Amino acid sequence: MKITDVRSYTLSVPLAKPWKIAGIVMAEMTATLVEVEADNGLVGYGEALTRLGPSAAREVVQNILKPVVLGADPFQVDVLWEKMFSTMKSRGHWKGFMIESISGVDIALWDLIGKALNQPVSTLLGGRHHEKLETYASSIMLLERSEMVKEAEDLVRKGFGKIKVKVGLGVEADLGNIRAIREAVGPGIGIMLDANCGFSVEEALRLGVLL
Repeated sequence: MKITDVRSYTLSVPLAKPWKIAGIVMAEMTATLVEVEADNGLVGYGEALTRLGPSAAREVVQNILKPVVLGADPFQVDVLWEKMFSTMKSRGHWKGFMIESISGVDIALWDLIGKALNQPVSTLLGGRHHEKLETYASSIMLLERSEMVKEAEDLVRKGFGKIKVKVGLGVEADLGNIRAIREAVGPGIGIMLDANCGFSVEEALRLGVLL
């Protein structure tokens, strides 16, 4: 079984309502879809989640990663990951678009292997550890405080026991939002915070202590 082709496409879906997170407002959700085809006609699918610039990931897949895996045995998935990761490591490209693009190809390889063996990927990775997983609501975006509180209340009414809240407006503003949400939903609801890299270490520690 050999890899005969790698294709990638950019995807874009407009959001019903823009997402405001720390440092950015997003009007659409974008990703890069990766297809890895083998000589037996099977195709594995993977996704590189690229919130911005999905065409950059597509170019990395086509121009850097495709030559690495073309003609290889997809079952050598760990070896191929190391080869892809090493390609630009010496140039300092070992995170960002590079690692996101590698992830898209890697997922497609696992999907391809699973199809070849007629097995779910969970089995290939050692088996299913849980039959059910607890879910949480993700995420309450950075809105007016009253809107954030209302959304939290709505989510609790829908049955969520845990909710994730965006922060990154500054320690005082975030603290006010979280306290208002806590007062609205009560002490029994789990609240998680997501700053999207919007805090310095000092700000994160300060907010953590105040909470």
